[in-house]
Amino acid sequence: MSVGCRVVLVAATAFFAVLAMGCPPDFRRRYHDLMLQVFLDCCRVAWRDRGLVGVVAVWLAAVADVASLAPAEWLRWLREAASPMACRWAGPAATLAGILWIGTVLAWIQPDAGHEYPYDGPQGIYAVAVGLFSPSVALMLIGITALHVCRVAGAGWLAVAGYRTTLTGGILVLVTNVVAGWLHLVAWWWSWQRVALPGGVFLFVGLIIFGVAMIRAAPRPHWHLLPFLIGCLGLITFPLTSELVPGTYHDWPTITAWTLFGAGWIVLGRVLPAVVKNQS
Repeated sequence: MSVGCRVVLVAATAFFAVLAMGCPPDFRRRYHDLMLQVFLDCCRVAWRDRGLVGVVAVWLAAVADVASLAPAEWLRWLREAASPMACRWAGPAATLAGILWIGTVLAWIQPDAGHEYPYDGPQGIYAVAVGLFSPSVALMLIGITALHVCRVAGAGWLAVAGYRTTLTGGILVLVTNVVAGWLHLVAWWWSWQRVALPGGVFLFVGLIIFGVAMIRAAPRPHWHLLPFLIGCLGLITFPLTSELVPGTYHDWPTITAWTLFGAGWIVLGRVLPAVVKNQS
């Protein structure tokens, strides 16, 4: 082996050590030696056939390969690393979300809640409802993300579609409540009608899809999901009718659906540890 080839291989080894840092630790442990050997062999052949130009071409190809491979591997590694923590906190997040949701309902149905047309933003008891509603939705998004990471609903297109739809709707609702309801940065009633209500449709549709995916992925029937799904089905019409049908805020079917939805999250949070254990 010529001196030039030795210099190239030493430099290639150092270059590969830096390049490999772009991959997750477990990936490096499994494939480092094999990938290094292949890389050095390619550099050796390139030096023999094309000289320095060939070696540079191999290095550039290696950079391109790592750039295309690394994002997916890092996502996989993060999902696997976060999965135990996500599975551990999914239940408490779902339970607390349900409790806050029911608290929202109790404040919402008070006769003096004052939400008939709060153009200037929520006041009084209605402000309490809005204050409880935002962290409830935030915890639901944390819970649904944890469930998705734990693959409780599987990894198929139905689970992905349900999760993304839920996330989109939840973010729209949450941002509206914080920006307009808490901070009063934009007109409250306009934001509620134009952003939060469509977001609510996405939220409940996504949760129904995700719930169906959970049932399909379950090794046995998930009867504990019934209150959750019934509540979603009842609430899915609320964003569409609340501005069209007077009194929809306080009618008993709507209140029942809201309550069932919150109770469904509490039940779901209580049984999630067993569900995750059975599906792992």
